[in-house]
Amino acid sequence: MKKLYFIICTLAFITVINAQDYEEIHKYADNVEKQRAEYWKAKEFAKAADLLKQVVTFYNSQTKEVQNEFVSYYSGTLYNLACALSLDNQKDSALVYLQKACNAGYKNYYNTRDDADFNNIKNEPKFQEILNKLKEKGDYEYILKKYASYSKIDADMPAFTFQQSNAKELAELRKKYNLDSAAGGGNEISRFINLMKWVHKIVKHDGSSMNPKIRTADALITVCKTENRGVNCRMMATILNEVYLSMGYKSRFITCMPQGEKFDDCHVINEVYSVSLNKWLWMDPTFETCVTDDKGNYLSIQETRLRLVNNLPVNASKEINWNGQPYGGGGEKYLKQYMTKNLFRFSIPLNSCSGFEDVPKEKRVYVELFPAGYNPSNIELGKITKGSYYTTDDVKYWAAPTK
Repeated sequence: MKKLYFIICTLAFITVINAQDYEEIHKYADNVEKQRAEYWKAKEFAKAADLLKQVVTFYNSQTKEVQNEFVSYYSGTLYNLACALSLDNQKDSALVYLQKACNAGYKNYYNTRDDADFNNIKNEPKFQEILNKLKEKGDYEYILKKYASYSKIDADMPAFTFQQSNAKELAELRKKYNLDSAAGGGNEISRFINLMKWVHKIVKHDGSSMNPKIRTADALITVCKTENRGVNCRMMATILNEVYLSMGYKSRFITCMPQGEKFDDCHVINEVYSVSLNKWLWMDPTFETCVTDDKGNYLSIQETRLRLVNNLPVNASKEINWNGQPYGGGGEKYLKQYMTKNLFRFSIPLNSCSGFEDVPKEKRVYVELFPAGYNPSNIELGKITKGSYYTTDDVKYWAAPTK
């Protein structure tokens, strides 16, 4: 079962779009979620199903524009409704609504496969049919292995560039936040990790927050402090990127994306280049983690993806957490489900510098890496198209920095 609270709250927000009173709808959302939880606790699943059907009716009464904008929340509601019907032994209806959830875009294969709410229908041929189709969309390990390979292309990739630490804005950042002290006096790797941990602790993550107007590291840290707020993973990675650059380390933030041109979720992390190891290293300030193999060797994104494809051991840091709270499912779920989903394709700014996020969109250039055999829009590889250079050449993409 997915929690309904966020679904209803978002539908409440839809109503605000239609100029209805937010406070009243917010109260309604709270009351509905409380009532649903009470029905679930009392095992009154027929009543819970009726309640969820009201949410479905509410969604269907909205305009097509609103429905399209919030279709993922609708699919989650349908999924919960299927759970309630299954628990109420309404098998046929449960299968109908589970199919509707998938048709509406629900694709959490792992949750569907493992959800005890469906124990009543898991042996039904229709359930297995639905699950097998869902596998193609939501079994991220299967999808990653299906698109494991890359292919060399003859075109020359533009060279990634990295701002020098003596740039005024970077030098000021280093001095203002005493980053030398935050890094500590250890070796290169320990300094990388200490700075990643520093960002994780100084700024909290809030994936639903609106980005502020100015998005340099200093501005982001300041706005979080003055407004007692958090920022999304992209902004956290922006901060860490500038922190690394200010210390003279070549670094970049990387948008890790799932399959498909449109998606509800991706994740942005950092790579910093280790001179001592002669390779890039994975650093994630949102979850305070790097990645190692079974022998404790630190890994890059490229190495991690390859090990996941080949079922080789990978480990997130023992300290992995979200805003100081344990990460649900721990490091294994983080890597083998969440990040496996988001290691399908990648986007990196061509120029790693302070204030990149403040550069007008038409002047930003990204370099995107697709796996071989994946190009849904038939984009011409080896050329810059609409602000991005597209390639399937992983060797050039993950090469050591030159500038």
